[in-house]
Amino acid sequence: MAVKKNNKLYAFDENAEISKPIKQMFTLKVLSANNIEDVAIYKTFEEAEYKLIEYLKKGTCGWIVSNNE
Repeated sequence: MAVKKNNKLYAFDENAEISKPIKQMFTLKVLSANNIEDVAIYKTFEEAEYKLIEYLKKGTCGWIVSNNE
């Protein structure tokens, strides 16, 4: 039987000035000239959604990927 590997994600904590484990991150991806590009990684869905809306208003195809859900 295969054992499921639990990958840990880390995000930089500005207050503590170190990276700390986080349960979930959100990657913003856009389609540009037939290439998929990673724009940025966000700690909260709301941050990623705000940036996604900016790209969609410009007519750029984009989506949010949830990491380690």
